[in-house]
Amino acid sequence: MVSHREKEKAQMREGARQANESAHRSAMKGRLDTIIDSIQNKPKEVMNLSEAAEFMGVHENTLRKYAQNGTLPCRKLGTRWLFSKRSLIEWIEEKESEK
Repeated sequence: MVSHREKEKAQMREGARQANESAHRSAMKGRLDTIIDSIQNKPKEVMNLSEAAEFMGVHENTLRKYAQNGTLPCRKLGTRWLFSKRSLIEWIEEKESEK
């Protein structure tokens, strides 16, 4: 038979275990929230046509024309045009220095 004192000790251990689990879950949630925030707030290095057009401040059709005739640095993956943000910035700076 379990004494009253042993029951109290078991309840205390269970309470400590639950508190530890709760603290662990809270810490994990905090780390997960930090990771999610960093992913969501990280600037994109590679953009699709519409994102690049918005970044450049031109219409998608204009950007598509530049991509098709090789004026802009970009790659085509299947039917999608992909633009490196860094390459576009360098291209803009190069064009500015030519003036």
